Amino acid sequence: MTFDEIKRIPDLQIEVTPAVEDAFYFLRGLEADFPESPDDETPEEYDERLSKFFDPSINAGKRLKELEETEKWQAVNSAYQMIDNLKKYGVACAEWV
Repeated sequence: MTFDEIKRIPDLQIEVTPAVEDAFYFLRGLEADFPESPDDETPEEYDERLSKFFDPSINAGKRLKELEETEKWQAVNSAYQMIDNLKKYGVACAEWV
């Protein structure tokens, strides 16, 4: 799909604000599957891997929590649309292409 084609798809025309971006990464983090541990992984390595995997979405959720309800829910709705777009078109939004 070319950029010109992407620009013509109404679903992909989402303005990505910091709140929308946080909502997107928070929701994606909820759906993520944590990979299994290698047999030789130490507890410290596991903790570090766990932190790297989940901390970004946790921090995004904390920032979302601080927003006004209207802004928060608008961001969440846009983020769900972006997740649907990934499944349908292979891209979240035109702005990120």
